Amino acid sequence: MSLNQIRPLLLSVLLLAIPRAAAAQVELQQSLFEALIDQLHRSEPQRSHIFLDRLSSDSGLADADLRQRLRELLDQLEAQRESRSPAWMQLTTLGGSRVSAKKTDKLLKELRKRADKILKKKGDYSLSDLLTDAAKRANVPDYRARGILLSALGVDPDTAAVFTGLPRRVSLQLRVRSSSIGGADVVKILPRDGGVGLPPGGVGAGTVLGRELVTAPMEYYLKREMEKSDYVEWVVAGPTPRTAPECGLHLDILTFATSWRQTAAATEDRPAQFVLNVGMQLKVELYHYRLKSLVYSEFKEYNYDFPREMDDETRPGLQFDKYYERVLRDVRASLEIFLAD
Repeated sequence: MSLNQIRPLLLSVLLLAIPRAAAAQVELQQSLFEALIDQLHRSEPQRSHIFLDRLSSDSGLADADLRQRLRELLDQLEAQRESRSPAWMQLTTLGGSRVSAKKTDKLLKELRKRADKILKKKGDYSLSDLLTDAAKRANVPDYRARGILLSALGVDPDTAAVFTGLPRRVSLQLRVRSSSIGGADVVKILPRDGGVGLPPGGVGAGTVLGRELVTAPMEYYLKREMEKSDYVEWVVAGPTPRTAPECGLHLDILTFATSWRQTAAATEDRPAQFVLNVGMQLKVELYHYRLKSLVYSEFKEYNYDFPREMDDETRPGLQFDKYYERVLRDVRASLEIFLAD
């Protein structure tokens, strides 16, 4: 459905019940839509008293008269929902493939109930809480609810000043870092018995070896995992002049440490047996470039034991491929839950 079709959609739903609506009523509807668009573009919508005061000023109606007129509009909207008018059925398709018509219908019903409560009572209510509560009841992410309402008001949600959801397939630019928030080195790969190739004090994240052992392979496997996702259009490992990704996927390695434990001594037939314990804490964030804001953030912690055969010629701690794959497969699975909403 084009925006030219969407623009009069909510207005037409209301006018169906009053085909000979007075000019003053139509003007009130237009003022209401403009005020609603303004609130939906705010990261934190205002409270009901401020909203109604502005609408009263714009319409020239006293508070009591304004509340009564708005309740009449809500009643008209409910009448169209109950009759399942063609225009109402079009409204329920605005969630697209992400939000079913049934959920959209439920969302609009819950919003009407909460708006009616605001108009009946004198309390000062949070419009943000009203939207969040209605979206929760309809089992719709609140940012998707914003997008549906903006679409109904004739605004392309992809141009909104707030997050209204991502496209079905998103483009990503990766950034992987191995340092704590304070900038200190966090990678600690300990040698086994002063193992060959590793310094006795371990490996720091900021060193060439630290980047080689942790940061670079983590970036490689993260890129590989995200390329497998059905929700990712394309992914690049760093900034390039010819690409304009929608989001940045940031992976901060907050802690990384290893320890070795021998489980069996060497024999004539096999080398000594060891278990490698690897612990890691990550912060995963999705940054929306157009909005210049975080839209997803999660803290992840992993602690795995890996049995491994080691001999004197093997440098312990240098081969964590299976571990990285396992960790980043889980990171992708968690992120896909968000991308699928």
